[in-house]
Amino acid sequence: LGDEVTVTWRNLTYDVPMLIKDGKSKNDLKRILHGLSGHCAAGQVVAVMGPSGCGKVRCGCLCRVADE
Repeated sequence: LGDEVTVTWRNLTYDVPMLIKDGKSKNDLKRILHGLSGHCAAGQVVAVMGPSGCGKVRCGCLCRVADE
């Protein structure tokens, strides 16, 4: 530990399966993240902001998955 890390992403896109009313997925995908780019340098504070339902939590989940 103690190593500084910078994380960079370019043109990030993420699609999720569309759900029908009974909770089952159908073949259609919905793009919830499209063309996102950015970076986080060691020691920086970063905020992800946006309206309810825009994908902020999903973005955080993607970061945790990438870390595992």
